[in-house]
Amino acid sequence: VFIVFRAFQGMAAATLIPSSYALMAHMFEGKQLNMAITVLSGMLSSANAGGLIVGGAFLESSVKYKGITYVSFAISLLLGIIAFFNFPIVSRNKDKLRDLDYIGSSILISGLLLIIVGFTEAGEHWNSPKTYVILPIGFVLVGVFIIYENYVSPKMFPNTHPLIPKPVWTIPNFIPLVFNSILNFSGYFGMIFISTSYFLYIDDVSPLITGVRYLPFIVTLLFTLTLMSQIYGVFSPKWISTLGFLIGVGGLILFSRVDYKVSYYYWKFSFTGQALLGFGSVLYFIHYLNMIITATPLKFQGIVTGIAQTFAQFGIALSFAVITSIVGDTSDKEKLHKRYINATYFCLACYGLGTLVLLFFVHDVAPTSPAKDDTTDDTDQNTGEKV
Repeated sequence: VFIVFRAFQGMAAATLIPSSYALMAHMFEGKQLNMAITVLSGMLSSANAGGLIVGGAFLESSVKYKGITYVSFAISLLLGIIAFFNFPIVSRNKDKLRDLDYIGSSILISGLLLIIVGFTEAGEHWNSPKTYVILPIGFVLVGVFIIYENYVSPKMFPNTHPLIPKPVWTIPNFIPLVFNSILNFSGYFGMIFISTSYFLYIDDVSPLITGVRYLPFIVTLLFTLTLMSQIYGVFSPKWISTLGFLIGVGGLILFSRVDYKVSYYYWKFSFTGQALLGFGSVLYFIHYLNMIITATPLKFQGIVTGIAQTFAQFGIALSFAVITSIVGDTSDKEKLHKRYINATYFCLACYGLGTLVLLFFVHDVAPTSPAKDDTTDDTDQNTGEKV
C-alpha cells in the first residue's frame, strides 16, 4: 500500500511543483518574480525539516504515523480548493497525448532506475552482477536517451514532442544547474537521512526529540529567507550560489565530526552544522531556481522546472541508495556510528563537486523578457498551429 500510493503521490508532485513555478512566471515579472521564487523556495526548504517535527509528534501520540496522513489529506484538500478558485487560467497548447515522447521517457526512466538499483545492491556485494552489470547499463541508457532525443527522434518521429525539447539544451546554465540539483539534493537530504538515523539508532532518542533537534535548521532557513528577500539582486547569483555551497561544505565537515561518545556533541557539531547547512542551502536554492527560471523562455518554464525537480528527486533516491549501501545492516552501535560517519563523506563529496561546477561552469546571465518571449513566435513547429 505504501509503495503504490507513494507512486501516486509522486505523480501528483510531478504535476504540482513544475506547474507552480510556471504559474508564477504568468503572475509576476521582474523583481516580483524573483521574490515569488525566493519565498516559494524557502517554504519548500523549511517545510522538509518542519515535517520531521510534526511527524515525530504524531509518532509519540496514540494515532502514530497515520496522523501525518490525515493532516496531509486535510491540507491538500484545503489548498486544492483554494487553488481551484484563485489560480489564474493559463491558455494551454495543442499537444496531444499520442504525441508525447514515450520511447525517450522509457529509456531515461529505465536508466535512472538501474543506477539507483545498482547502488542499492552495492551495499551487499560490489562484485555481484546486480552491481557491476546493472550500473554500467544504467549510465549507458542515460547516454542513449541524450542521443535519441537530439538526433534520432527528430528524424524518425518528427511529430513527437521530445521529453527535453532541443531549445532547452541551449538555455544558459541549464545543464550544469540541473546536474547541480542532483548534487544539492543528494547532499542535503542525505545529511537529513543520516542525522535522523543517528539520533534514533545511536542516541536512542524519541522521534519527537529527533524532530525538535532540527529547530536550528528551520530557524536558520527562515532567517536566511527573510534576509534574502530584502537584499536579493544586490549580489551576483553565481557567486552567492557558490558561497552557499561552500558554507554547506563547512556544515557537512562539522557533521562528519559527530560522535556520541563526545560530551555535548550535538551542540558542538550537529547544531552548528545544521545552522551552516541551512544558511548555505537557502543561499544556493533560491538563486539556482531564479537563474534557471528567469533565463528560460516563458513557454519552456514549466518543462525546465519539471526537469530540474525530476533530477533533484533522482538525487534524493540516489543518495538514499548510496547511504544505505554504506551503512549496510548491523546492530553494533560502534560499527553503525563509523558507517554513518563514512556516509557523511558522500554528502560532503556532493557539495564539494557542486562547488566546483558552480565555480567553473555557471555564469550570470540577463533574464529573459517573458511577456515578449511568447509573442515573438507562438507557432507550434510541428503542426504549424497557433498555440
